[in-house]
Amino acid sequence: MINRGAFHRKVVLDVVTQYGDLLCYAQPKLQRDREVVLAAVANSSWAVKYVAEELLNDDNFALEMIRANAMTLRMLPERCRHDKDLVLAAVSGDGRCLALSALQDDVDFAREAVCCSAEALQFVPQELKADFSLVLDAVSADGRALRFASSHLRSERCVALAAVRSRAEAMAFAGQELLADRSFVLEALKLQGAALEHVPHFQEDEDLVLAAVASDCSALRFSALRCQRSFVMRAVAAVGSSGLALQFVPESLKSDEEVVWCAVSQDPGALFFAPSFQSDQAFLLRCAHCGALEFADPGGDWAKETPCGSPWQDVFAFRHLSEELRNDREVLLHAAALGEWDFEGDKDFQEEARRLRSASAMVRRHPTSRCGKTCDCFHGCSSLNGL
Repeated sequence: MINRGAFHRKVVLDVVTQYGDLLCYAQPKLQRDREVVLAAVANSSWAVKYVAEELLNDDNFALEMIRANAMTLRMLPERCRHDKDLVLAAVSGDGRCLALSALQDDVDFAREAVCCSAEALQFVPQELKADFSLVLDAVSADGRALRFASSHLRSERCVALAAVRSRAEAMAFAGQELLADRSFVLEALKLQGAALEHVPHFQEDEDLVLAAVASDCSALRFSALRCQRSFVMRAVAAVGSSGLALQFVPESLKSDEEVVWCAVSQDPGALFFAPSFQSDQAFLLRCAHCGALEFADPGGDWAKETPCGSPWQDVFAFRHLSEELRNDREVLLHAAALGEWDFEGDKDFQEEARRLRSASAMVRRHPTSRCGKTCDCFHGCSSLNGL
């Protein structure tokens, strides 16, 4: 297809955008076409082999190709790999490109390269891997660069903490003496709870796991303590966001009402991870005022079965119902009784809605009337049972 239709510029452009190497089948004039070449190079650096010589000799265009695909540097003429501007542009896109240039042995240039990409630390002279300020800047930008630092700096507390603050996985590259230091681990877990994955010897330390969960609820998945009901109760209730840790506990605990209640009371979104309670009438009544109705089953019978229960004490719960229930006459009447919302309906519906709204307000003002004569006027009004 390419051979037969190479003269069709649009066809070639579409093809090389997906398969850059196929630039080799394009007509020479298209191998000199800047747009076509950039599209091919962006997909595959090997496409540079088929770029017209005149474009390869153009430093400005070489820079454009490097910006499109940093690894293009390896296919460019040797002089480009000695050009500081071109190499720095490549390193900015991919730190590994420093290894493609002889300039990596230039201490001053290597320092500049690390400032462009922390990953470039892997390819700098050893003396720079032991440079405190350079390494600190590198790991602060990308904690994973810690693995390229000297062993001495990987054991420096402030350097390791800066790395963990940037990326949780940097914990795996900290010095062994630090990983054995409980106080360091606690400080690191407060910065990045997910770092718990890399300290298996502390994964059953309750205080450390709680600190990790408080920082990142997903940290609970790394501890066997997530199977212990008493600990999970503490974990999901520890801080406001840790209720979402419920998603990482066994299914048996997601079916435990008290565990789920602790989680939902801290973060209503936890109900999303407890499907067995999303249609549970009694449970929804219990947690109605914490905003969990948003995560209840919108098509469940919980709202219709308890039209005057706690969930319906907030008319805004109406928006979380299924379309079927939002069109149910009894549900609509109850919602109208709770607030000043206007609902479409015939004249009889509007009249009954106004009457129920007035009756609802009266009951709230005089709660003792529930046992008195006032309630007599509500007899036969199913939407006010229980007010």
